[in-house]
Amino acid sequence: MVSYDRKSNPYLKLNFWEFLALSTVMLLFFPWSILVCLLIYGVDETKLIVLAVVEDFAKTLLMVVAVVATIVITIIVLLVMWFKSPDDITDTNSKFGSEITMHK
Repeated sequence: MVSYDRKSNPYLKLNFWEFLALSTVMLLFFPWSILVCLLIYGVDETKLIVLAVVEDFAKTLLMVVAVVATIVITIIVLLVMWFKSPDDITDTNSKFGSEITMHK
């Protein structure tokens, strides 16, 4: 077997729709798809296909985690800002107050 070179993997160069079809078929018919690939393409090509599917899954998982973390952090910050206690109440009876008070 040849060592794995990511740049020479032709399955990573497929466009979105082609790779979506390939990975969907590979995952839907998982045990049989590996066996069919082994019989038709051989060990080296099957290894490239499986590594491309695993790499795509890792990238997708990383993006989902990043989006969920961003949403959760945004919600937490907004909730903290929403429930933040108001500033100290200013005393309008102080001698040097800068507030404008209206008396009737």
